Amino acid sequence: MSPADDVPVREFGRGGLRGLLDAARAHRSAGHSLVLAAVLDTAGSTYVKRGAFALFGESGLLAGALSGGCLEPEIERHARAVLGSGLAARALLDTTEPGDRVFGSGLGCRGRLDVLLLSAPPPSGGALGALIRASDEKSGLSLTLSLAPEALGAGVASAAGWIEAFGPDGRLADAGEPPPPAARLDVPPPVTLLLLGAGPETPAFLSFARGLGWTTVVVDHRARWSGPARRAGADEVHAVRPAEAHAALSARRFDAILFASHSVELDREHLTAWKDAPVEYVALLGPAARARDLLDEAGLADSRLARHLRAPAGAPLGTYGAEAVALALAAGFERFLGERRRP
Repeated sequence: MSPADDVPVREFGRGGLRGLLDAARAHRSAGHSLVLAAVLDTAGSTYVKRGAFALFGESGLLAGALSGGCLEPEIERHARAVLGSGLAARALLDTTEPGDRVFGSGLGCRGRLDVLLLSAPPPSGGALGALIRASDEKSGLSLTLSLAPEALGAGVASAAGWIEAFGPDGRLADAGEPPPPAARLDVPPPVTLLLLGAGPETPAFLSFARGLGWTTVVVDHRARWSGPARRAGADEVHAVRPAEAHAALSARRFDAILFASHSVELDREHLTAWKDAPVEYVALLGPAARARDLLDEAGLADSRLARHLRAPAGAPLGTYGAEAVALALAAGFERFLGERRRP
């Protein structure tokens, strides 16, 4: 493959599906045909699981990873064929045979990946275009993809308020269920965190969040903390007090709320304002005793929030300092997301 010289390769700043879609937008705007690799199923030990994506172009892998690197050349070979033919292809990657460790990929992982490589021509982009549209709308997406040899890769994408159909070549088609057998992938909305308050750990935490592809919304009226949050790449910073922030943001969907002002007064105001928030992951910086005191003072000891509040926030790493706290916060939430994804 010859590298494209008009779009930098794999330099888009974010990770996760969000980073992949950033790369896709840049290459699509330059008129490049792309290939979206979607993991349909796995067995045994694998680097990724069902629903993972990677993006390929003329220069090779652009974003995402389906292995530690050893399988990508084989997947690139299939992607090259898709770019050449304009039609989807399927790859079954098997590292379970004992000889694979020496004569094959060298992974020794003993796993299988079933990967569908989907053509994504500009401007529509098929399944990739639908992922971009759903992400822009902060919506989840359901993909139904045909595995029938005569219609491989044809599919239907559906999100809140719209449905798009595409053919094996990734171009828009008349709506209708794709020929069976078919695989269905459900892609959740972009992960969005609300940080109510900021502190010394916030810049490092935002760096982790960006690398993992999370969207971050920070609320802090104090310039000493809102400024660094902006410079560290928060997607939104609201420099307002707790009541005003709740009025502006309470109608939005959040996957997590982190109470992190390091101030008893501000944490209490935020806890009171968000006491009825329908958010599964809510966490408070500081020890459990501090959380109990704050909830008692706010009259929230018997509230739904008190029953769900995680304090201290984050994974118990046993290390200290701003960067270590940031890592613990990111690890705790990532563990929650992993538990939520399990069937």
